Amino acid sequence: MIKYALIDDHRIIREGIISLMEDHSDIILHFDASNGSEIQRKIDELGPPDIILLDIAMPIMDGYQSMEWLSQHHPDIKVLALSMHSEEHAASRMLMLGAKGFISKDVRNAELVAAMRYLHTGDLAYRSQAPSLTTHLKPSLHHLLNFSNRELEYLRLCAQGLSDEKIADAMCLSRRTVEKYREALTQRLNLKTKNDLTNYAFRNGLATR
Repeated sequence: MIKYALIDDHRIIREGIISLMEDHSDIILHFDASNGSEIQRKIDELGPPDIILLDIAMPIMDGYQSMEWLSQHHPDIKVLALSMHSEEHAASRMLMLGAKGFISKDVRNAELVAAMRYLHTGDLAYRSQAPSLTTHLKPSLHHLLNFSNRELEYLRLCAQGLSDEKIADAMCLSRRTVEKYREALTQRLNLKTKNDLTNYAFRNGLATR
């Protein structure tokens, strides 16, 4: 059974997706909301869903802000980012913030259902089985799916220009653990310095100068 939440500011889109999912007995609506600011309250009231379908362009609290909050407070919830446009920058930024997939709203109904099922089975299991999740990404962006939420959080904080000491405080980790993240990421990405990591985060849409 898959419990999902749907966050989108367009009622007609929410109603359409909810109606679609009602045809699938293994997919159950946990809650829906019109913007990201409602997520925290509904999770507090109803508990966390397995998957969140999260629109990017919303008023009050958009998908980026919502994804950042979810990564910090509910990293186990798998988020599938939704967008009207297959924008590379938007997809890259959402993946860097911790989303597990990105899909355009113009995909066929069957693709969205398949994406949710694959996402539910494992963090990365869908990559080869449900290519629609990453159809709109250049091959160079697929590597973003291989970062853990903690690694993405480190990169996001690094992009803000914070020292390792302040990053450690923000992540509630020891400075040595944070240094291990830096060392592992620079080695994996074939980079040399923390400044290289900062530039990498900017290039991949995690932050803007």
